Amino acid sequence: MSSNDLTILDLQNILKWYETAKYKDTDEQFRTYLKIEGMLATHEDLCEPIIHDLIGVVMNGLHKANHNEIQYAKSLLKTRQARLSEELKIISITMRVVREKIGDGT
Repeated sequence: MSSNDLTILDLQNILKWYETAKYKDTDEQFRTYLKIEGMLATHEDLCEPIIHDLIGVVMNGLHKANHNEIQYAKSLLKTRQARLSEELKIISITMRVVREKIGDGT
């Protein structure tokens, strides 16, 4: 199996498993965790334009789509929604830290 065989969901599941694992004390395990985080970010970034285009194609043909195609579109939209939600959380945290650093109350 190569990294090309791993899906974004596989990588997310590995990271979730690591976060709940009892024994994760070694430096090797932490380095592996960081590498997997990097692989996940790379895969997400590479697939973002493809997902965006695919959502557009599916939505344009929604009036003639069958149930499976609509389910697929729903899955793509939920994935996109989850990613945007995570990005907004990160932006919010970053803004809070920046405001604290500059002493800006707004």
